[in-house]
Amino acid sequence: MAAVRNALVIGGGLAGQTLATALTRGGIRAEVIELHPRWNVLGVGISVQGPTLRALKSIGLLDGCLKDGFGYSELTNCDQNGKVLSVVDLPRMLGPDYPSCVGIMRPVLHDVLFAAMEEAKVPVRMGLTAKSLRQDEGGIDVAFSDGSTG
Repeated sequence: MAAVRNALVIGGGLAGQTLATALTRGGIRAEVIELHPRWNVLGVGISVQGPTLRALKSIGLLDGCLKDGFGYSELTNCDQNGKVLSVVDLPRMLGPDYPSCVGIMRPVLHDVLFAAMEEAKVPVRMGLTAKSLRQDEGGIDVAFSDGSTG
């Protein structure tokens, strides 16, 4: 099997941005297409845990998330009056220097990921999706929703 030199990432959400950045930093030319014509980050917040923290650390983005988010390693369970019922220590999968989880606003996480993608010079085409894919020995040909191919 030939080495992969180019990758098309369909979808510019959190996972797509992370993947495109990781691929580009790993020497694969990645390009992102996103169906929406402009970034429209929905949601309020997200709790990022174990494997995701590991992935963000591997591409150098975890510290930015920690700077703009809130790291925590325990859950406190309370009753309706605020009385603490229990405290659960969460495993620190990245070792003692990192929290178990990071709570971060989705738009802030998007900004961290987008800045990394821009720094890696990943091309992004907005308002576009794949209409069809055709694979052969030479690779995959894509027909895009705007009539172009690649």
